[in-house]
Amino acid sequence: MTIDADHLTYNEKTKLYRIWGKVRMTQDEIVVTTKEASYDARKQVAFMTGGVTITQPGTVVTADKGTIYLNQKKTVLSGNVRAIYDRSNETGKSPGRPSGRSGGARFREAGRTVLTANDLEYFWAKKDGTARGDVRVVQADKTATSDTASYFGKDDIIVLESNVQLTRAPKDVLNCDKVTMHIRTDLVEAEGNVRGRFEVKESP
Repeated sequence: MTIDADHLTYNEKTKLYRIWGKVRMTQDEIVVTTKEASYDARKQVAFMTGGVTITQPGTVVTADKGTIYLNQKKTVLSGNVRAIYDRSNETGKSPGRPSGRSGGARFREAGRTVLTANDLEYFWAKKDGTARGDVRVVQADKTATSDTASYFGKDDIIVLESNVQLTRAPKDVLNCDKVTMHIRTDLVEAEGNVRGRFEVKESP
C-alpha cells in the first residue's frame, strides 16, 4: 500500500501508523481517501474514521468509516454507504445478459446505477460485494429496495433479496423474492412469488 498524507506518526514498537490530513492510500487499482486513518503494519489492516471515498475504474463508494484488510483485498464500510456504478463513459464492451438468453437481444444502456445501504463488504480484486440494511438501488426511472444486495463484478449485476420491492415511475410496483438489476443495461429480472401493480394507459 502507498500512503500520502499531510501528517503521519509511526510507533516502531507497535508497528502502528497514525495518519491524518489529506490521506490518500493506493492499493492495486483502488484509491482510498479519508481525513484520518490508522494502519497496523503487522496485521496489514487500515482503519478509516474521517469519512471514506474509494475509487475504482467505473465505481465510486463513499461511507462514514471503513476498514481495509490488505491480505484479503477486502474493505468493510459502514454508515451512509453510497456506491455509484457508472458505465456511461466505457466503450467497446457489450452489455451483460442473463444466462440462457439469446445473445442477439439488445438493451438500452443504463448509464449510472446508485446503491445505498447501511453497510458494505467489498472484495476489490474479485469486484464482488454484499450490502446490508436499508438497501436501495436506483437506475434511471427504477428504484429497488431490499434487506440485502450482492454485487457480482464478473457479470456486472446487483442481486437484491429479502423484502424486495421494485418501483418504476410513475405508478408501477412489483414485489418478489429476488430482483437482478444489470448495471450496463436497463434489464431487470424478477423471481419468486412475483406480484405487481402496473398502470395501463387506455388508448383514446
